Amino acid sequence: MADKILFISRDEGSFIDQDLAILSRHFSLTRYPINKISLLKFPSWIKAIFCHDLLFVWFGSFYCLPLIMAAKIFRKKIVLVAGGFDVAKAPEINHGAFTKSFL
Repeated sequence: MADKILFISRDEGSFIDQDLAILSRHFSLTRYPINKISLLKFPSWIKAIFCHDLLFVWFGSFYCLPLIMAAKIFRKKIVLVAGGFDVAKAPEINHGAFTKSFL
């Protein structure tokens, strides 16, 4: 069981706040908001990942890929929450991460 959780999200929202509240009641929780700019601080992220038992990532964004890879290298547990846009491919309404992706 994870005692220390590193919680990463790009945005704030009621669903994210709800997860934060639930997890913080049971675990030691450190929240880091992420964006393109904060990835310039990658060495400090490596230290944070190393010092936590579990990486909890809200939304399957490419911003988080280096952090997830680092967590895998350190053999940390990872929880990745993928929302509708992250897994969708709906070109008829121009919606979803895979609509214009080469993946």
